[in-house]
Amino acid sequence: GSAPGNAAVVIPAFLLGVGVWLAPLGWVGPGRKVRAELPVVAGWSQVLAPRPGDWHDHIHVTGAWQLASRAAVPTAVERFLADGPAPVYMGLGSATVARPEELSAALLGAARDVGVRVLLSGGWAGLRPGADGGGSVLEVGELPHDAVFGRCAAVVHHAGAGTAQTALAAGAVSVSLPLWGDQPFWARRLQALGVAPPPVPRARWSRAAIGAALARAVGEPWRRERAGMAATRMAAEGGAAGAAQTVLRIVTTSRGR
Repeated sequence: GSAPGNAAVVIPAFLLGVGVWLAPLGWVGPGRKVRAELPVVAGWSQVLAPRPGDWHDHIHVTGAWQLASRAAVPTAVERFLADGPAPVYMGLGSATVARPEELSAALLGAARDVGVRVLLSGGWAGLRPGADGGGSVLEVGELPHDAVFGRCAAVVHHAGAGTAQTALAAGAVSVSLPLWGDQPFWARRLQALGVAPPPVPRARWSRAAIGAALARAVGEPWRRERAGMAATRMAAEGGAAGAAQTVLRIVTTSRGR
């Protein structure tokens, strides 16, 4: 059947992970419950999460909807990057935690154990260097992730859909610390690609567990090679431009019916 008017469903990346998370409850993803006549434009990379083969033709997975950031890397960050070996970025984005001091200490303790410098992003989690700071740790605010992640030895993050895809698009190795919702799904996908060691879920957060994962991330060069190959494949996807072209084609087609 034809699309009703010019309508289309637009699905951001995080809903794919939520669909997988809710599968045991009977919700099996956007490809199964959306009416067959209604076009779907989905915004995630098939490099990270391939389109299931049993989805209908009206479901279009265009690649991640990410545009290059126009923001400049702060001078202090540029100086820190230039002053020593590639650091590890640590931040949980918009995720919140009950005891930020404990997590900050575990993260920075793990970094010390592995012997890496750190770009520490406080974010909504409230991470702070505290007494574990010093010259090997730079506390940062908002950064253009696409311009920074590729210059880091690894990226420690919460495995949210946006951050996971940005890290992969930058060719960065990840250490995933998923909390809830779709995050375990994206963390497992990063692991499956070989660009991240097994995730460290919130129940296992500790200096030792995070340190073990971080040691693998920075100590296994083949992971960086895998990430670079994945980034090249992602760059060839349509992404935001492909999504715009798909929506335009849907609208134009439906108007002609």
